[in-house]
Amino acid sequence: MTTDYHYVRGLYYGQWDLNTGELSAAIETQFPDKIFSSRTDNTDVIFQFDEALTSAEIVILDQIVSDNRASFSPVPLAKEVKFAEIDLRTTELVQRGFEFPPGSGMVFSLSIPSQIKLLGIETLRNDPAMTYPIKFNTIDDVSSVSLLNATWVHNMTLVAFGTYRQYVDSGSALKDAVRACTTVDEVTAIVDPR
Repeated sequence: MTTDYHYVRGLYYGQWDLNTGELSAAIETQFPDKIFSSRTDNTDVIFQFDEALTSAEIVILDQIVSDNRASFSPVPLAKEVKFAEIDLRTTELVQRGFEFPPGSGMVFSLSIPSQIKLLGIETLRNDPAMTYPIKFNTIDDVSSVSLLNATWVHNMTLVAFGTYRQYVDSGSALKDAVRACTTVDEVTAIVDPR
């Protein structure tokens, strides 16, 4: 007659705190002569033995499960989730672009191709072969700005990469706060205000 032994599992940030494979290996090591199987449902891991365990063996089984649970820490997973949320928000901010000239209401792209184009023009801005004005279209293609000379190109580059850096640096500051956390509650309490 088989006997089932149930242990409640907890799901933390997409990972169960009890790993059936690791537990089965540990049980097999501790009980090499016992025939058993394992299965899970939404809340439990169940070990089914072909014969009932003695009270001493149950204490050992309980300890194996406890030791396995004790080695699990949801904090790194909570941090991964929070890092992903911060990265997503940083990406959203970068996709908004940057305003130039500041206060004009004209917004330009910070996409990688736009950054490369702007850096290329910045590199050649003082080259005698560079002809001005240079036009840049807004992110929505509703309007454009004419960069009249090397100073305008340099100013636009500074605003673009200053804005980009502000977005990335603000995300890095939040990630530093997450890295300092030691509990899931501390991680959860960090809110991205951007």
